[in-house]
Amino acid sequence: MAEMMYWQAILRAHDEELARDPLVFAMGEDIGVAGGTYKATSGLYAKYGAERVIDTPISENSYTGIGVGAAMLGCRPIVEIMSVNFAWLAMDQLMNNAAKIHYMSGGKIRCPFVMRVPGGTAHQLGAQHSARMEKVFMGISGLRVVTPATPRDAYGLLNAIVVKTGCGGHIEAFAGAQEALIVDPYKVGLFFTLQGGAGRAVGLITD
Repeated sequence: MAEMMYWQAILRAHDEELARDPLVFAMGEDIGVAGGTYKATSGLYAKYGAERVIDTPISENSYTGIGVGAAMLGCRPIVEIMSVNFAWLAMDQLMNNAAKIHYMSGGKIRCPFVMRVPGGTAHQLGAQHSARMEKVFMGISGLRVVTPATPRDAYGLLNAIVVKTGCGGHIEAFAGAQEALIVDPYKVGLFFTLQGGAGRAVGLITD
């Protein structure tokens, strides 16, 4: 069992999915050479190369659209938006294309597209970097949304959502939580319940 920070759990899930499937690739601002603003892709550029860990311009709508198009053709992109506030700039691609094409095509076209985006409060983040938009994303039909609270969940849910055939959003916390993570693969489904804590009077259940 190893202790991992939140970002390390996400990095491990990235690494495993890139190794498992050659159709998986990652793209976003500063995720390649710099290793990601929050280190969640650190070292992957050197390991997998510029064609699978792609640095993009500051143009969220454009590179999200590239990811959506690649997913429609059978690839499995993991697109990182640096901050959830900037996901607004890509909402047309996410809401009207990625989340809808499976239904609009009568099930003929799948879009296994994943958007990774951190959000919430943290040190040195101002008004344009600290929103929580889960409720907005949850209102989009065709989009699966996961919001992992712990490193263990961040790892398991990123693995789970990448292998699904639909469109999904992995909305992360900025907080630097640390937790013991079992070295053996921790796999979860997208629809499951965890008992977060038990007490004599109250039990905490999360899903």
